[in-house]
Amino acid sequence: MSTKASLTGRGFAFAITTAGIFGVAAIIASTLGFAQTTPNERSVMVTPNSREALRIKEPHFEVREVRLAARPLDWNAPLGKLTPRKYTPEELEELRAPPQSSEGGRPDPRAEAEARRLHPEDWK
Repeated sequence: MSTKASLTGRGFAFAITTAGIFGVAAIIASTLGFAQTTPNERSVMVTPNSREALRIKEPHFEVREVRLAARPLDWNAPLGKLTPRKYTPEELEELRAPPQSSEGGRPDPRAEAEARRLHPEDWK
C-alpha cells in the first residue's frame, strides 16, 4: 500500500469537492446576515382592524375568530355565464377534415441488442 500523497485520482477529487462545498456554504452563511433588518428601520405590527390591515387587499385569516367566521368558497360564482365559442371557417374546415397520420420512422437498429442486455432472461 502506498503512503505517498497523490494529486490525482479519487482522493484529489474528493478533496476538491469537499473544499468547494465548504466554500459555498461559507459564502451563503455570510450573506444571510444581510437580510436582517437594521435597528434604524421601522417595524409595524399589523392588528386585524388597523389601517395597515385594511390596506391589504387579500383576505388574511390569522385570527381564530376570523377563520371561524370565514365562509366557504362558492365554486360556481367565479365561473359566470358560459357562452359557446364561435369557430372561424378555417377552424370548421379543420374539424370536418378526416384525421391524418404520418408514416412511421425506421426501427432502431440497436433495439435488439439493448433488449438482450436489459432483459437477458427473455432471450434464453
